[in-house]
Amino acid sequence: KAAWIGVTQDDIAAWKAQDPDGPQDPLPLFRTEFRLGNDVRRAKAYICGLGHFELRINGRKVGDHVLEPGWTDYEESCLYTVLDAVPYLQHGDNAVGILLGNGFYKVTGGRYVKYRGSFGDPKLIMQLEIEYADGTAERIVSGDGWMIGRSPIVFSCIYGGEDYNALLEQPGWDQPGFTGGAMWRPASVVPAPPGKLTLENLRPLKVMRRFQPVQVRESAPGVYVYDLGQNFSGWVEIAVKGSPGSTVVLRPGELLNAEGGVNCAWNISFSYTLRGEGVEVWAPRFTYTGFRYIQVEGAVPAELAAESDHPTQPVLLRMEGQMIYPDVETVGSFACSSPLWNRIHDIINWAILSNMKSVLTDCPHREKLGWLEETHLMGPSIMYNYQVPELYRKIIDDMREAQLDNGLVPDIAPEYTVFDGGFRDSPEWGSAYIIAAWYVYNWYQDREVLERHYDGMKRYVEYLAGKANGGVVSHGLGDWCDVGPNPGLPQNSPVAVTATAMLYYDADIMRQIAAILGKEDDSRAFAELAARTRDAYNAAFLDRETRQYASGSQTSNAMPLALGMVPDGWEETIVGNLIQDIRDKGYSMTGGDVGFRYLLMALTKCDQADTVARMLH
Repeated sequence: KAAWIGVTQDDIAAWKAQDPDGPQDPLPLFRTEFRLGNDVRRAKAYICGLGHFELRINGRKVGDHVLEPGWTDYEESCLYTVLDAVPYLQHGDNAVGILLGNGFYKVTGGRYVKYRGSFGDPKLIMQLEIEYADGTAERIVSGDGWMIGRSPIVFSCIYGGEDYNALLEQPGWDQPGFTGGAMWRPASVVPAPPGKLTLENLRPLKVMRRFQPVQVRESAPGVYVYDLGQNFSGWVEIAVKGSPGSTVVLRPGELLNAEGGVNCAWNISFSYTLRGEGVEVWAPRFTYTGFRYIQVEGAVPAELAAESDHPTQPVLLRMEGQMIYPDVETVGSFACSSPLWNRIHDIINWAILSNMKSVLTDCPHREKLGWLEETHLMGPSIMYNYQVPELYRKIIDDMREAQLDNGLVPDIAPEYTVFDGGFRDSPEWGSAYIIAAWYVYNWYQDREVLERHYDGMKRYVEYLAGKANGGVVSHGLGDWCDVGPNPGLPQNSPVAVTATAMLYYDADIMRQIAAILGKEDDSRAFAELAARTRDAYNAAFLDRETRQYASGSQTSNAMPLALGMVPDGWEETIVGNLIQDIRDKGYSMTGGDVGFRYLLMALTKCDQADTVARMLH
């Protein structure tokens, strides 16, 4: 019964007319009031706020979720969240307040961005269902009668950071009895986004871990570096005291430069302008990044204030790093007698959690995009450690929404920006649609995910087979970033080695999926495709004199071993050649993003645990 309400150009023009020197693209606040006369038994808020939202009732944030809702192709689906409102309601007058952020719905630029693009201006829809103790009910919905005002968040970009000006705060805006002022006006009902409203069936993103600085020092006059001791993704919360209008700038980074300052490789920053009243506590709301170090400009750390040459600057009383990832259950662990192996496992888990949001990102600062090869190359590592069926179902839905009419599944999903060549069409990336779904079925016995996506997966295999020439697929990124002097496109293995192996793997998986779903004709057809592809692969790449595949690289020999493509009687020799290459390289890997996963698969399959152990050491 609710209506979409949102920012319009009239709203922005009115704010600029009243405050010409104010922010050029301010984020909005929305509010409404209502009255409750009975005891509340149940109350659920159903809300979608694009790009991100924070729901407040009677001056308090509802729940502890952050960066809601999850990222999608908003032309296809928009996720709504269900929150329990009972603890926040009261007898008599009540108020709902909602802040909106841009997120991936509107990538504004202004600082570092991977790309710029917009689905529209921020908007929301909310329906609050209230059930009273006497059995009667009431419904509060967004629409006519709501008011819109200007937020103190004066800049917010999912890539570039966030700025907050506390001088623009309007105390009480999210509480009953707020009278507002000239900066408030009736909110406009706006057209709904094209995407279908869909329940966000995900474990919510929350602040899951907190870090205190392990070191604070002055890297240059008036510039201070906080070391939080651990690289992670999230944001920082600060407590600061100072004069009104003073601004504290925070610059995050993963490394230090030669001068001891933060290596700000990307133009990402956060800032807070003080209102000048007591201790002020602030953290960003609608963006995050990856970092270990924070460079502070415009404030003096409390522990160094007595020695400062800037006595009038604000004092930074506290800083806390807050790591954000889904509230997922940990289901596996690893420990052994080797401190090195234990530490490697820890680092892998930090990487997994830092890149686990509502998609699996490849990095939490520079791109934040859902590069799909992560879902299967890292899939077992993730699933052995964390319970993620909901996350994978959502990501596989993203792949379906991104699939083109011709069957192509692009390398990223949601496909917020269209890349060229192999960065859009690479079999090792697009095949995630099939491989990730297969892993979900095997880990969680989720037959529905196979049924739901069968037609789309079949279309992708048909697309890939149609790109083959004599059974060989030759396009894409191949074994991306393999080990060599020029990281990027593969140096050690032909692109066709990995691309064609993906076609075989896809066909073999689809043979099994079709059989599970009772599609016997399809199963036979996929079996025939797999056999033809295997024969073409061996004809093209197997050197029957040297008994090596293609270039003889680790990836070239490992992939057919891992996937069962080696002709009968040849496996032992191929394994021997693979191990000899590993020895010749000092037990180091030469494979890249794709090849290393299949190297481990091959060595494990061929009972070479001792070789894996030596490589790890």
